[in-house]
Amino acid sequence: KGLLSEIDVRWMVISESVDDRTEEEVPKIMKSRYDSVSTYISTRPADNYFAKMNDIDLHVDEGVYKRLREASIDHRLARHVSHLFIRDPLVIYSGRLHQLEDARESDHFENIQSTNWQSMRFKPPPA
Repeated sequence: KGLLSEIDVRWMVISESVDDRTEEEVPKIMKSRYDSVSTYISTRPADNYFAKMNDIDLHVDEGVYKRLREASIDHRLARHVSHLFIRDPLVIYSGRLHQLEDARESDHFENIQSTNWQSMRFKPPPA
């Protein structure tokens, strides 16, 4: 413990400092942007161990989830990505908003992903 604080680690302080949830969102969105990972994605077969790793009630953007599943993205990855989209991006570069080719560049996805600071992050290969 420090001399100026009764806190052993700074994780909760940082988490609370970037918590931009509204009062209405708090019951649905259980965590701040800066928190522990909410989903684990893996090619591991579904079993009890894996189920325990993904046992929280996860709020997802249903429209994003449906679109990903219709594009043949598996349930685990679709769940993870659609959870990222429950929040608005913190930064949007107006010069890049309509100029990107999503088939070749991942800037739009990285913008959403990079504004959700979790203890572990999905790192897709470069576009």
